[in-house]
Parts: sequence; structure tokens; C-alpha cells
Amino acid sequence: MSYWVMAGILTAAVVLQTTILPYLQVAGVQPDLVLLLTVCLGLLNGPREGLRVGLVGGAILDIITGRYLGLHTLSLAAAGCLTGYYGKRVFRDNILVPFTAALAATVLQQTIVLVLLKVFSGSGGHMMMGTAYTGLILPLALYHAVVSPFLFGRLHFMKLQGKLGVPVHEP
Repeated sequence: MSYWVMAGILTAAVVLQTTILPYLQVAGVQPDLVLLLTVCLGLLNGPREGLRVGLVGGAILDIITGRYLGLHTLSLAAAGCLTGYYGKRVFRDNILVPFTAALAATVLQQTIVLVLLKVFSGSGGHMMMGTAYTGLILPLALYHAVVSPFLFGRLHFMKLQGKLGVPVHEP
């Protein structure tokens, strides 16, 4: 995918995530559209694309939110790269693949964020790790797991049509 297309998609995702998606909360959590795009594009295009989307999306999110520069960049890059490796080793047309990838990537990304916040700023100190998992991370992971097959299917269809700027032929 070209950098301009990726930057446009991710900027739109960040704008939606910070303006409209807070109103779509379920069980007190809102979807992280940048993470979902990172997971789905990593699954579709491999670890290099997952890393690239995670870095760019995380950087845009860090710049727009203005706090803790590098926090989202590092956590999304790790989630995207690992999801890309996972996507290379499984049959991606199975509906459980984006489901499990989104579940695992959300837990990984949120754990990295929580640990970095605890270590570097102490701002995660008010929340115990168990409370963070049961009250935030697991509900968010389930939310992403339910939504991800739909987003993955749409992006896969766009990839096959050549609308994502990637070759039509699967590797």
C-alpha cells in the first residue's frame, strides 16, 4: 500500500476514533480503529506492512493526542508486526483468524501500554493489573474480536479488487 493511501486511511481512522467512536462504547470501552486496521492489514499483507501501519498509525495517534509520544507507536508497531507473522502462518480465509488475531493483538497492545504507563509515568499506578484486565483489556479485546472479521472481510475484498494499492495475486 502506498504511504499516501495508508496515511489517509489512518488519519481518517484517528479522526473517527477521537470524535465519533467515543459514542459507540459497549461495556464502557470504545473500539480502537487504528489497532483494528493495523491487525487486519498486518494479516493481509504480512509483518512488514503490519509494522509500517502500526508505526504510522501510532505516530499519528501520538501526535494528535499529544501525550506520551511513542506510546501508541511502539505498542501498535509490535501488535502489527506480530499479527503479520501470524497471518503468514495460518489460512487467512478462516473467520476465526481475524477473530483470534484481534483478541491476541488487543491484549498485547494494551498490556504494552499499561506496562509503559506504569513504568514511565506512574499514571497506571491507580489501577491494579487484574482490574485493568477485567475492566478494560478483556472487554476491549472481545469487542475487537467481534468487529474484526467484518473489517477484515471488507479490506480483503478491497485488496482483491486492487483498491488498496497492493497486487491482486496472493503471495
